[in-house]
Amino acid sequence: MVPVTQPINEEAVEVEEVEEEVVVTRPKKVNTIWTPEEEEALAKAWIKILVDKQVGDRQTKQGFWKRVLKHYQSLMPRSTRTKDQLNSKWTPMNASIVAFNGYFQQAV
Repeated sequence: MVPVTQPINEEAVEVEEVEEEVVVTRPKKVNTIWTPEEEEALAKAWIKILVDKQVGDRQTKQGFWKRVLKHYQSLMPRSTRTKDQLNSKWTPMNASIVAFNGYFQQAV
C-alpha cells in the first residue's frame, strides 16, 4: 500500500525549527543527620553480620550490605535509610572507631 501524500504547496511559508531545551531535574536530596541511636544500630548491625560464621566471607560486598540493612531495619524499624547510606556512613565512622581503638590501646 502506498501512502497518499498532500500535494506540495509552492506558496507555503518557511517555518523556522526551534529546538526545545529539555531540563532534567533530580529529586532533591534530603540530608538527614544521623542520631546517636542510628549510629549505634548501624554499628551493631555491621558487627552482627561481620561475625556471622554461617556465611563468613562467602558473600559479595552488595550482599553484605543488604544483610546489614536488613538487620539495621530490625533495630530501627521506622528508618528509611538505604544500604548505600549505611555504607557511606560506616566508612568515616569506622575510621574514627579504629583511631580511637589505637589511642586506647596505647593508653593501656
